[in-house]
Amino acid sequence: YILTQNSRVPICKTQGAAEPSSRWVARSALRGLGDLYYSQTKYSETEESLILAQQIYTRIGNDHGRVNTLRGLGELYRSQTKFSDAEESFIKAQQIYTRTGSEHGRANTLRGLGDLYRSQTKCSKAEEFFMEAQQIYTGLAMTKYSEAEESFIKAQQIYTYIGDSLGQADTLRGFGHLYKTHGRNIKSAVCYAQAKDLYDQMSRLDDKEEASRWLAIVSEESNSSLTS
Repeated sequence: YILTQNSRVPICKTQGAAEPSSRWVARSALRGLGDLYYSQTKYSETEESLILAQQIYTRIGNDHGRVNTLRGLGELYRSQTKFSDAEESFIKAQQIYTRTGSEHGRANTLRGLGDLYRSQTKCSKAEEFFMEAQQIYTGLAMTKYSEAEESFIKAQQIYTYIGDSLGQADTLRGFGHLYKTHGRNIKSAVCYAQAKDLYDQMSRLDDKEEASRWLAIVSEESNSSLTS
């Protein structure tokens, strides 16, 4: 990824910030390489980049980076039918999200586990995780609208700044759910469409399909309200 300087996230300009900044660029580049190789189905290179990024994030104690690379590994292993490795990665990510109190992250990882078990035709187990994820999504949607929107905006700024396309796409989908819950279907459709395009760029077909399905739902609801 090319890292631009037009983010609204403040940058420390002190002398001591130079060396950590270089480490941040290296970590972001490694994660970016992982996404690039994944989109080109270069799975061994993807795994190598994500594992190396994971080691760096672990060494410096960056939970946000660790959990994103763990989810990336989980999706990679699932696409290769390495189900036990995928499960281990998702569970580790879930433990971090639980410890840090990220409900949105927990829901996304539960959904990832649901997709994993569905791939193995373990339907009852998949349903269990999908339902738990849905309960969390519903609970988040019931929070105060302005607070939820502000949280999504802050998350999106961070993901954009560090070049995390998966985080951007997941947050856009979260925006779509939030706006749909509050009847703002036009804004919801825009977010689902943007999420769908990002998932398509990363060759994340299941996520693209889900975003497309929600886009069709809110578009139909918008058309119905206009004709009623």
